[in-house]
Amino acid sequence: MNGLTMKRAVAVLSVSIAACSCSGPSAAPPSCPGATSQRLVNGVAQETYLGVSQNQSNAIVQVVDSAQPNGALCSGTFVAPEWVVTAQHCLQITAPAVVVQGDAHASLAVLSVTSTVANPTEDVALLHVDVSSSNDAAPDGGLAGVIPISAEGTNVGPLAVGDVVELAGYGVTETGSVRSLRFLAESIVGLDLASITVSGFGATGACAGDSGGPLLVRASDGTLAVVGVLSDGSGTCLDEDTYARLDGIHDWIESVIGSYASVDKECGTITEVGRCLYGVALSCSGTEIVANVCAAGEICGWDTGQAAFRCVDPSSDPCAGVDSVGACQNGAAEWCNGGVLETESCGPCGTCRVDGQTGSPECRSGSEAE
Repeated sequence: MNGLTMKRAVAVLSVSIAACSCSGPSAAPPSCPGATSQRLVNGVAQETYLGVSQNQSNAIVQVVDSAQPNGALCSGTFVAPEWVVTAQHCLQITAPAVVVQGDAHASLAVLSVTSTVANPTEDVALLHVDVSSSNDAAPDGGLAGVIPISAEGTNVGPLAVGDVVELAGYGVTETGSVRSLRFLAESIVGLDLASITVSGFGATGACAGDSGGPLLVRASDGTLAVVGVLSDGSGTCLDEDTYARLDGIHDWIESVIGSYASVDKECGTITEVGRCLYGVALSCSGTEIVANVCAAGEICGWDTGQAAFRCVDPSSDPCAGVDSVGACQNGAAEWCNGGVLETESCGPCGTCRVDGQTGSPECRSGSEAE
């Protein structure tokens, strides 16, 4: 992108969940011999970190030029049955249409956009789409096989630097492919009232084609939520990406689309054993996620009696609040394996970072850690 922000290059570029350029090997510091060249990480088509179901995945869409569908590209998300949220700068696509991708990358529907509404202050826009003409239109509105993902204003707990969140979009990967949905886990490195910044630390990042794509978390009630849309990205596709926050403009969103909150709690890849996310104990019961916000004096951790992740007294948790996905703590990668805390020290030459495909911690050495 030669230093251009995605905001200014939307007609050609947007955000992707993989690296779009490769750098050559870097020299290892003299004190750390044997460092390897930078390792680039693809996003994944089948997300695992948040447990996104197929019907929820279908809610993440392409925003294209109806006159040239293989030209300009952005990404967006159904946040209500007939409304898609994207970045305001994606309105540079003057005749937008929404492409909904179904399972196995089949095109579920191509929908015309009947109106657009731009936020007066933030890089956020809402697209009203015509779903009635689609063969997949549901009797009660919306599309069959598509579960909108709420733009939550109240259910999402406070996010913090270091929290791992999920990027999603249809942009360019390092192989040059485009228009295939990918997911990528990254850490928050910056927060203010209007934006959330995430970083791939030189190994992953958003790229051309994903402007307007969602930043995803699990809300405190277990539902999937969009907390931001991609506004700006690094020119290298390997570093920091900035998302316009939606919680601060929730009243504006509701004034446009009406009151809508998804009640869907499909388990996706979250099992009965469960996991810990943002201080909430999540597990699958039947076909729905059960979410428990831990009471004062409790943490989400390993419950030895249930052999599962639940709200427990910290003194009884052998894994000290770390779940099976794991976390970076004190310069080491840690994860809980059936109630046993396992640790990999990153040593003096390494740094613990998040694996973009799984959200799990991993040690990177030398140029990989830069």
